[in-house]
Amino acid sequence: MNVLTIDRRTAARLIAQAPRVSRPKVIRRLITLPGASRMERAYLEPTRLGIPLGHKPIEVIDTPVASRWDSFIAVGAFLGLFFRLLGLRLIGRRTPTRTGRELRLVFERLGGLWMKVGQLMSLRRDVLPVELCDELAQLQHRAIGFSPAEAMGHIEQELGAPIEDLFSNFDPMPFAAASLSQVHAARLRDGDVDVVVKVLRPGVREKLERDMRILRFAAFRLSAFRRFRQVRLKDAVSEFEQIFREETDYRYELNNMQGMRKSMRGHKIYIPRPYPKYSTSSVIVMERISGVLMSDYIKACAVDPDRVDDWLQANRIDPKKVGMRLLTSFMRQLFENNLFHADLHPGNIVLLRDSRAVLIDLGSVGTLDREFLILYRGIQRAMAEKDFGKAVDLQLRLCSHVPVRTMAELRSDLIRCMRTWSGKTKIAQLAFRDRSVNTGAAEVSQVMYRYGAEQTWEFLKIARTLSTLDASLEYLYPGMDYTKILKGYFKQASRRGIAQLIRKGTITRGIGSIASTLEEYHLLLGPVLRSSAFNFEAAISKMSRIGAIVTKVMAVGLLLTTLAFGYKYLKTHEQNMAEHVHNAFLDTIVDHFPHMEKGWSIIVILGSVIVLAMAHRVVKELLKADRK
Repeated sequence: MNVLTIDRRTAARLIAQAPRVSRPKVIRRLITLPGASRMERAYLEPTRLGIPLGHKPIEVIDTPVASRWDSFIAVGAFLGLFFRLLGLRLIGRRTPTRTGRELRLVFERLGGLWMKVGQLMSLRRDVLPVELCDELAQLQHRAIGFSPAEAMGHIEQELGAPIEDLFSNFDPMPFAAASLSQVHAARLRDGDVDVVVKVLRPGVREKLERDMRILRFAAFRLSAFRRFRQVRLKDAVSEFEQIFREETDYRYELNNMQGMRKSMRGHKIYIPRPYPKYSTSSVIVMERISGVLMSDYIKACAVDPDRVDDWLQANRIDPKKVGMRLLTSFMRQLFENNLFHADLHPGNIVLLRDSRAVLIDLGSVGTLDREFLILYRGIQRAMAEKDFGKAVDLQLRLCSHVPVRTMAELRSDLIRCMRTWSGKTKIAQLAFRDRSVNTGAAEVSQVMYRYGAEQTWEFLKIARTLSTLDASLEYLYPGMDYTKILKGYFKQASRRGIAQLIRKGTITRGIGSIASTLEEYHLLLGPVLRSSAFNFEAAISKMSRIGAIVTKVMAVGLLLTTLAFGYKYLKTHEQNMAEHVHNAFLDTIVDHFPHMEKGWSIIVILGSVIVLAMAHRVVKELLKADRK
């Protein structure tokens, strides 16, 4: 596998001989440096799958990743996409699937930020066609690495020591690469342990900032359109900025790994050990895991399922148990720790012996606002208890905007949608996709979008994780009943809460927690009368409409009176015009008006005009309140 004990002379010869080198990506799956494995839990290391999966090689290109022309390249790519889609529409061949494929190819070519844009777009099944979202869900990073010499030089600069002083073995060729970084196999001199060294791609921060400027400009322009305003593009841009701030500074990932190693004890899901002494904002060193990627397991199931069954048996792996552990672990991360792995795609899950699993790549870890988390947990508990009315009311509480005028219809449709999906989860004969959590969430989002209810982007943090986890659960536990597992989880969570409460030294803290919880539920007692509150808002809306109508009628009457008064003013005080102004009907009406001096007549007319302007403003505000 061309694993070397590297020194400077070997590295110089390697670069001189091969400015463009490739390495099979399969090396990422199971790497062995000279000597015995130093994995911390070596007894969990499984055997190899032994199935050829046809991985594409990783290209190493000795060219800069970022330049000042990147922005023009991105703009040119999207202009080209626009004209291609326009041409397909003119010849009648544009379909959602074809549009999604063209978009996917552009995002894959641009990489970096645009990959994340495409992945989040694939979650908006409430706004975009399902076929287009399916295409974007297939986005894959191009496995292109950068110069080994540049990588080693950057590591030495960041860690302040030569490679040979830090590592007893170091492979100069990356065994994995993505748009933001590449990964090298190594062995630390200190402790003689196998590690992986992840290095940030040179210039990637500058490239992402240029791409963000394009994205901000596009979001600002598109937000002017009502259709895009409902998607809350500005909030999406803020979310992207946070994601890339964390994924391009490895100090966040280091902190995430340390925190999750503590919070996930007892999950039977392992987090690799980081080495803070050898980690900076651009380099991170962590324990190397010898296992089988979930993505390889999925491919192997399609290539040789019989050999996969033998492998599972030999390593004492029960796929259903693994699926259950992954899902319940995510629930514990979310509801109990408020610290969860937010990118659980099959490439970030490693299978070990005894139905154990490892979560890798903790650059994307999510936390939620406490109030949002309490309400979201209430939604899930209500779903487990089949209290769909409560689940819908809490769901509407989490919306940034709710259409008051159609509240009753929206609520009714959401209850029907949730009840239908809950029934599907119990039918094992249905395809996994029809029963999955991702499908249920998408159907709810479609109903809300149709009525104009706006969801926050915090929902997408959870939706993204569940949708990526579904890709693994479909192969591990295709007959899974989500509501049953959810009900079992809340039962176990209650037991854990009670057990933690009665432990020595935690009773006082537990009483304080109960008091805090009561205070939080007191905060939520307003929504206990949620239906009444929504109806009250609807009544206010109706009153606004009635007030607007009454004000309009009064304004029309005042306008006619002002015009008649102006007619009398012309006949009485403007002799030159009085000779030309004559109407028998109006004369009969204005004769009943009181006679006023010229100055007072002008004041009354101007006052009437001011009152009319104020009435117009009042009508506008009342109608605006009605639309909220």
